[in-house]
Amino acid sequence: MSRSDINKFRSGTLLRFLVAVALIVAAGVINFTMSHGKDVPMVRPLMDYPLKLGDWKGKSQYLDQKALDILKVDDYFMRSYEGKDDTVGFYVGFFKSQRDGQIVHSPKHCLPGAGWRPVSSERVALDIRGIADPIEVNMLVTQQGESYQLVIYWYQVGKTYVASEYMQKVALVKSAIVDGRTDGSLIRVIVPFDKADKREALKTVTAFLDEAMPLLREYLPE
Repeated sequence: MSRSDINKFRSGTLLRFLVAVALIVAAGVINFTMSHGKDVPMVRPLMDYPLKLGDWKGKSQYLDQKALDILKVDDYFMRSYEGKDDTVGFYVGFFKSQRDGQIVHSPKHCLPGAGWRPVSSERVALDIRGIADPIEVNMLVTQQGESYQLVIYWYQVGKTYVASEYMQKVALVKSAIVDGRTDGSLIRVIVPFDKADKREALKTVTAFLDEAMPLLREYLPE
């Protein structure tokens, strides 16, 4: 091996070592920041969120203790809203900090346990009244026997709305470093539909969120 080859090998080894050290230090800083994030209280308790939204009338539903022990959510509501022609399931779960095992659970992991089989999954952008820019959301179609559901969900970290679990974690790390916060929320809407009417179900979701989201922003911290 020539001297130049030896120098290149040494330089490459040193570079890899420095990169590894930098990654370890960064991971340590992120882990420390995430584990010491301050608890962020709700602006208003979610149980006070109105049961009447325009023409939609809601009924409260409740998670059992087993589900609450798994989710470790700090505040939530789960409602069934009846419109003129449609029914919408609306769930919001809030975590005042995401440490010590408290993390937002993706509906993808929960729905199969309830007997709903994912049929398709994609991301779509929704224009929602009261939010300046379209937000990207997850859109699942799930099936149980001959019944279908359209499931729309996304994550909220402060003022940031994200569909991706990975980007939710990125937003969370940024929030922890910049603001010392690790709070976050999951927003989920479910609409039952006939197999051929997915587009109509999505219109129902959008119409419902136009009523629901401007008010919800008065409850979740931004």
